[in-house]
Amino acid sequence: PVVGDYKITLTQNTLSAGANYKLNFVDGKLSVTGSGSQTIPFGSISNVTYGVTPIALSAISLDAQTNAATGLPITYTVSGPARVTGTGNLLTITGAGAVAVTASQPGGEIYKAATAATQSFIVSPATLTVTAGDETITQGATMPRLTSDYSFSGWVNGDTLVPGTPIITTTAPDTSTIGTYSINIAKGSLSSANYTFNLVNG
Repeated sequence: PVVGDYKITLTQNTLSAGANYKLNFVDGKLSVTGSGSQTIPFGSISNVTYGVTPIALSAISLDAQTNAATGLPITYTVSGPARVTGTGNLLTITGAGAVAVTASQPGGEIYKAATAATQSFIVSPATLTVTAGDETITQGATMPRLTSDYSFSGWVNGDTLVPGTPIITTTAPDTSTIGTYSINIAKGSLSSANYTFNLVNG
């Protein structure tokens, strides 16, 4: 038969269910698919960091005998912090963690379905720099509060906030002599699955 779907017709013939039942016949479907074999080469994905630009996925369908491209479209499914965007072949990373991308091709008039190919990889967190603010005071003045004077740099993907606050301290007392002292910043309660913290003293 030619590739395609065909109706399987069901009729009563000699079937009988007795006086207590009325028979309802539901037709079936016969699907004829291609018999040619295809493979899906799918290049590995590595060294991915949260915030990377969308990744162009490279899987293609090849004729298993000739190794020539079949031209059949590839479908991608994703698990983990990522999604397929654009025309269906761009992988956008949405967070750090484990990602698996599966490429499949269901077959057509000439080819039967290909064996799916999967690439798994880990998305590393981006680096977020947290910098303590610099301060200047007059000798003998009361030491200013340091708890809220810090800034972030290195945001990606439109992020603007992470939970928690850093701890900021200095060893300089109110009676410090003229000079320069370090304002020390520690991670404190800062927390994020998508970022590691680079702490810069003031």
